[in-house]
Amino acid sequence: MNHIHDRFFKSVFSQSGVVASLIADLFPPDLASAIAIDSLRLTNDSYIDDALNEHLADLVYECHFNDGLPFVVALLLEHKSYVELHPHLQLLRYMLNRWQEDLQHKRKLTPLFR
Repeated sequence: MNHIHDRFFKSVFSQSGVVASLIADLFPPDLASAIAIDSLRLTNDSYIDDALNEHLADLVYECHFNDGLPFVVALLLEHKSYVELHPHLQLLRYMLNRWQEDLQHKRKLTPLFR
């Protein structure tokens, strides 16, 4: 993570208040209102494998829905100097990395919203 934009991203989005605002502004209203925002906790988790590591920065927050069920918010940022024709393939790999880790730790597969 030597790129200045990666450091800037991690600096800004390491602040739970910024992430709370992002959730309120960008998530569908029903989903945003179901999240217990005060439970946001930045983790040390990362789901980027070696093939993606040089291009992406990620931050992972754990929190809960208002009913107590656990929920994960993973922020993924990539700066490109060109238009990616198939960004959904990178996102799919990222999601699969999370699910592989769930399986390795014998956890239920994490619901992911994109």
